[in-house]
Amino acid sequence: MFVYKVGMYRVLIVTVLSLGGLLAKQYLGDQSFQHTSLDKVSIVGALTLNSVVAKDLSILGPFQFDEITADKVTVTGPIKSSKKGKFSVLDVTGPVEMDGASVEVLRVIGPSILTHVVVTGEASLIGPLTAKYFNAKRLEITATDATFEDSKIEKIVVKKSKKQRNEVITLSGNSRVTSISFESAAGVVKVLDAGVELGSVSGGVVERGR
Repeated sequence: MFVYKVGMYRVLIVTVLSLGGLLAKQYLGDQSFQHTSLDKVSIVGALTLNSVVAKDLSILGPFQFDEITADKVTVTGPIKSSKKGKFSVLDVTGPVEMDGASVEVLRVIGPSILTHVVVTGEASLIGPLTAKYFNAKRLEITATDATFEDSKIEKIVVKKSKKQRNEVITLSGNSRVTSISFESAAGVVKVLDAGVELGSVSGGVVERGR
């Protein structure tokens, strides 16, 4: 075993890892793959992928991709400046910045900047969100601030935040949201543009105009 530093944290790593009961191929240190296929892979270090098909990736460190198709990706670390991804499950603990992704199940703990992202199943985000051209059926979010521009969501559920602030959802452009509910009963929905279509709001008030 050895100690690997990720940001301000020191993490103890055991060199024999298992994913789904099967031993995973393990890489220690920064890695880059392009125009290839990966099976079950565990990486401690930064990972960069370009035109890759993968089954099961576990990453402890920064992750960047350009054209990836993956069944399951678990990241402890940041995803930055990434684009063109298709995931069955994407589970991230760390900040996320990606453009052009299709995800069946998306779970993020950390701030997110999502552009041209489509979530077809579960979407659960903890942390501030900036979204543009974002589409989802049901989004569960725990944050005091979330902004949507030209986005379409059927239902937004805003979980109660531990911070002593009102939760604020801001809608602009031609965003369309069927319903928004605030568990805190102290939420605010800011509708900035006339093109926004907003359905029902429970547990909050609606403010219109810039």
